[in-house]
Amino acid sequence: MKRNRKLFNKAEKIVISVSVVAIVLFVQVVSLYSDKRAEVRATTGEQVKHEQVLDGIQQDESGKKEDPLSIEKEKQHKTEPKQEQSTVTKKEKANEDKVDKHGEVNKEEPIKAKTDKKQSSKRKVAYLTIDDGPSEVEHGILDLLAEYDATATFFMLEPSMRKYPDAVKRIVDEGHVPALHGVTHDAKKFYRSKDSVLQEMNKAQKTLEEITGVQSTLIRTPYGSSPNMTPAYRQAVKENGYQLWDWNVDSRDWKYMNGAFVQHSIEQIEYVTSKGEDPLILIHSRGTTLKHLPKLLDYLVEQGYSLEGLDDSMETYVLP
Repeated sequence: MKRNRKLFNKAEKIVISVSVVAIVLFVQVVSLYSDKRAEVRATTGEQVKHEQVLDGIQQDESGKKEDPLSIEKEKQHKTEPKQEQSTVTKKEKANEDKVDKHGEVNKEEPIKAKTDKKQSSKRKVAYLTIDDGPSEVEHGILDLLAEYDATATFFMLEPSMRKYPDAVKRIVDEGHVPALHGVTHDAKKFYRSKDSVLQEMNKAQKTLEEITGVQSTLIRTPYGSSPNMTPAYRQAVKENGYQLWDWNVDSRDWKYMNGAFVQHSIEQIEYVTSKGEDPLILIHSRGTTLKHLPKLLDYLVEQGYSLEGLDDSMETYVLP
C-alpha cells in the first residue's frame, strides 16, 4: 500500500512538472505571437503611410496637387545661389561667338571692340633713316631690318656706294628707299656755294643710277640743313628736283656708342609723338649702332609703330 502511494506521488509530481513546462512554453509562444503581430502591424502601417505619400505624389502629377515635401525642396532649390559659369567655358563661348564653323571671324563685333577700333584709328608710323653708308655692317643692318619686317631710308655717300655696290643693290632689291648724302661729308667743301651742293648731289645720283638703275630725289645734307643751307641753296636744290630732309629724333649714336643712344632716342620719340608728329629717326651705319639697334626696334614694334620708308609724295621735314 505504501509502495502504491509513493508511485502515485511520483506520478503527480511528474504531471505537475510537465504542466508547468507546458504553461511556460505556452506563455512564450503567446508572447512571440504578440510581438510578431505588432511587428506586422507596424510594417503594415508604414507601408500604408508610404502608399499614401506615393498616392499624394501621383495626385500632384495628375491632379496638380502639390506635395509638402516637394514644395519645401523647391523652396530650398530656389534660395540656393547659382554657381557661376567657369572662366574657361565663358572664354570658349566668346571664341564661338567670334569664329564660325568655317573658322571665319563673325562680322558682328562687340560694341566695345568697335569703339576701341575707332579710338585707335590713327596709324602709328616711324621713319628710320640711316646716314653715311653703306659700310661693312650694311648687310648686318639689312638682315636685322628684314627680321623686323622694317623698311628704312638710306642716305648714302657716293664713295661708299662705289665701295659696297652689293649693299646698294640689296637696299633697292629689298624695298628700302635709296637716298643721297653727297660726296665729301666735309662742311667746308660741301657748303662752299650752291653749285658745290648741287655738284655733290648730282655725282651721288649718277653713281646710284649706275649701280642700281634707279634715281632718287631725296637728299640729306651733311650735319643737317641748319644753318648752312641758306634760302638760295634750298631754292637751288628744289629747282633741280631734290627734296631736302632732316630729322626730329637725333639718336647721337656716334656719341653714345655703348648703347645709351637707344634710351636717348626713345625719350625724343615719346616727345614728338606727344606733339602729334611721326618720329623721323637719325642713326648711322656703324658697328656699335648695329649692336644695340635691336633694342630700339623692339621698343618701336612693342609700341605699335609701323617702320616705313620716306617717299617723294610726302611733305618734307627740315630743321628750324
